[in-house]
Amino acid sequence: MPSILFLDRETISDEPGFFRDLNLDQVANRVFAGMDEWKPLFYTALTTPEAVMQRQRVMRDIEHADVQATLQEFTTVMRDIESLRHRAETTYYPLQRHLWFLEAAHTYCQMVERLVVELADGGRLESDGLRAVLHYALEYVASDGFRNFVRETATRREELGAIRYGLHIRGNMVTVSSDEDTADYRRDIEETFDRFRQQTVVHKAKALSAPPDMNHVEAQILERVARLNPDPFKNLAAYVEKYHERFVDQGIAQFHFEVQFFLKYWEFMQSLTPNRLAFCYPEIATDGGAIYVYNGFDMALADKLSQVGRVPIGNDFALRDLERMAVVTGPNQGGKSTFARMVGQVHHIARLGLPVPARSARLLVCDHIFTHFESGEPSPHVDGKLADDLRRIRAILDEATSQSLVILNEIFSSTTLKDAKFLGEQILARIAAKGARAVVVTFIQEWAVFNEKTVSLVSEVLPDNPSRRTLKILRKPASGRSYAMVLAQQHGLTYQEIKERIGNASGLDASRTGV
Repeated sequence: MPSILFLDRETISDEPGFFRDLNLDQVANRVFAGMDEWKPLFYTALTTPEAVMQRQRVMRDIEHADVQATLQEFTTVMRDIESLRHRAETTYYPLQRHLWFLEAAHTYCQMVERLVVELADGGRLESDGLRAVLHYALEYVASDGFRNFVRETATRREELGAIRYGLHIRGNMVTVSSDEDTADYRRDIEETFDRFRQQTVVHKAKALSAPPDMNHVEAQILERVARLNPDPFKNLAAYVEKYHERFVDQGIAQFHFEVQFFLKYWEFMQSLTPNRLAFCYPEIATDGGAIYVYNGFDMALADKLSQVGRVPIGNDFALRDLERMAVVTGPNQGGKSTFARMVGQVHHIARLGLPVPARSARLLVCDHIFTHFESGEPSPHVDGKLADDLRRIRAILDEATSQSLVILNEIFSSTTLKDAKFLGEQILARIAAKGARAVVVTFIQEWAVFNEKTVSLVSEVLPDNPSRRTLKILRKPASGRSYAMVLAQQHGLTYQEIKERIGNASGLDASRTGV
């Protein structure tokens, strides 16, 4: 079976180091709740534009309601089949185990045949990935092995369905007997009520729900029915022995696993889009050049806010032409860190070939994403937090390339302003020399004009009330005036407040002090 996830064999990744900084670990937990086996796929970024665009085309096919309904039904039934198979392997009574296996096999045959019919209907598939799956499934369904499996499954069910027996219950005594002489009224009942039928019933593959284990009385009844009808049950045992090791085709099982990656992310997207939040397929900048995100948002934050009926503020980000670094300044609690996380999130999601949280976007398939966010936790090393920060940043600078994305959030906040400026300028110079794209959140406004490839972004406040943040990040020159006013107001150090304090302290009219 061709993969709908990868063009070539890929090494599945562990959780990347940047996941927690960008809150992507929260997104992974939300998307794949209770399905940890899919998380490594969410960790593993694709490495080529071709692989990214292949996944985008698969996801576009899945957006079609009829295709999505078919795949949702397929995955639901397949999960239930696996659950029933597991119970069949662990149940105490062998005859019940065989019957459950037969029912699971019958449902599997129905589901695979239905999958082929539904996917082939109308030529709706446009992605190479799903077309290849359909081609594989068509060949599989037409193969001698599958056709024989279908026939044997139907034969075993017909043999068991033809068995008739009688029960005579008297007190605690249950007698099982052959029921050959007892009339079967089923056909008469069906003919009687057939004239009331209003429309043809279309039978679809149904999700299985395993019945409860038999109790000892039911098990003994079944054993005696088997003694009275040995051949069907002997044939069933041989059937189970023949097929239990190769019940589900490996290619079908692979498709079942892979397609759930797309479906679970789609469900997560749908949980946010009713809140007026948009997702888009980013254009892949194969030639380098400008990258941008319009009205992007932090998915982890959006998910939290959706629980209380709120939505995050969307923001734009762009590095045009030769621009390589965006320096974000402004007051605390102004949305700067959230903005930086958004930029990192959209780049990782883009590398997965999935729709990104934005109205529109043009992004690179970067080779690495590097982040450094202040954790607020004490350093585990004896030489302190500053030395720990330098070690982490040195590792980033050693590995970064011109195709990397570097996100630094409030670095060196634990040292003096003079030292922070000096160290930061050395780091920015190294990033610039690498040619990497970077987002730097800082309180040091001089970095906003570091070089000609640097863009200044500012967290805005309301012009008439600098203490109120808009959470909008705008492209404009850095200015500390709003931030200084907010600090002054917080600490009671505005011009008017200082005048009043001097006047009160001296017992004089403040207007006559000359202040």
